[in-house]
Amino acid sequence: MAFTTDTFTSTTTWVCPANVTSVVVACWGAGGGGGGNDAGAGSATGGGGGGYSLNGAVAVTPTVSYTVTVGTGGAGGITFTAGGIGGDSWFSTVGTVLAKGGAGGNVANDACAGASGGLAASGIGSTKFSGGNSGEQLGIFGSTAGAGGAGSAANGSNSPNDTDNSTGNGAPGGAGGSPDGGAGGAKSNVPAANPGGNGATLGGGGSGYNGGSNLGGGAGARGQVTVTYPIPFIVDIADPVALSESSFESITSNLSDLLSLSDNSSAIRNIFRNVQKNLASMVNSVKNNATVQNVSKNVSTFINKQKS
Repeated sequence: MAFTTDTFTSTTTWVCPANVTSVVVACWGAGGGGGGNDAGAGSATGGGGGGYSLNGAVAVTPTVSYTVTVGTGGAGGITFTAGGIGGDSWFSTVGTVLAKGGAGGNVANDACAGASGGLAASGIGSTKFSGGNSGEQLGIFGSTAGAGGAGSAANGSNSPNDTDNSTGNGAPGGAGGSPDGGAGGAKSNVPAANPGGNGATLGGGGSGYNGGSNLGGGAGARGQVTVTYPIPFIVDIADPVALSESSFESITSNLSDLLSLSDNSSAIRNIFRNVQKNLASMVNSVKNNATVQNVSKNVSTFINKQKS
């Protein structure tokens, strides 16, 4: 059976196609922005990475519209302000599938705490991963890089701690979780002439900034939502020939899948159900067509042999 995926990078609505009753939904939260300490003294830390959540069987109703909310990256702080919080991403409601955004980076006159990533424990889904945490500034001045966003198979990585700019200007942020999490932004610090580095898509946290040029911390990266579902079987029932041809094509595809998945009993059962539905649709629409009836008998015989 063929599947298609709709990908959303900003908030919108999704209309469920005809004949679709279950979808796979994946959400990535946005990264937090880095803190901005522009006095050239004190410290700032990077933003946390966004989390990831997936639900492999969300019940939906054909033709109904569903809200898709995509988290926006947190803004970088400026003039001694913390970074903005990364937005959460979810499908339909926050209780259906939810991925948390990362916290914004902090600022302080001396040592400074890092920012937390979007926690898997706070998300909603059957498969969940956390965004990375940004490193702490353990000395009295300097900044830390942004943390990595969670991927669909792994947590995002933390960015390193720093003591009085010990990691050096331009130190890289935490790596994104495999395979699709975004890396955190690289750090920027006195005497840097550049703002904190922005987080990379998906969900990377922005770097903190500590300098005297009012350039500010880096921005966190946006989140994302994907909706995956089987390509619906749609034909015009007023045209029995078209229905018959479409059913034959579906049967051929299903039987090919059956042969390649002969060792997977669960997959075989799903294929049997699809074949049976297509046969019933075909035979009911063209009951007087002897050729179609003969083909359906032959296919049914083949299925019974596979079952045994």
